[in-house]
Amino acid sequence: MIHTVDVDLSASELRGYARREKDPRVARRMLAIANALDGMSRALSARLAGMDRQALRDWVIRYNESRPHTSLGWLTPAEFASSAGVNPGR
Repeated sequence: MIHTVDVDLSASELRGYARREKDPRVARRMLAIANALDGMSRALSARLAGMDRQALRDWVIRYNESRPHTSLGWLTPAEFASSAGVNPGR
C-alpha cells in the first residue's frame, strides 16, 4: 500500500516549521516529508534526512494519523471519526 502525505501544509510551510523545531530528529523528518511533497523520491528524501525509506514511511503514517487536520476542524482523524460515530478500525 502506498501512503501519501496529507497536504494541509505546503512543502515551504513545512520547511518553515522544521527551521523552528528544537528537536533535530523531528526537523529532519519534516524536511524529508517536505522534499517528498516537492516530488523528490522517498528513497532520496529519506537518505538526505539520515533515515531509511521505511522510517520515512512510518513517519508519514504518524504525520497523517496523529496530528490535527485543518480539514477536520483541527481534530485528529481518530477524534473526527469518534465524533462522527464511526469506528475507523472496522
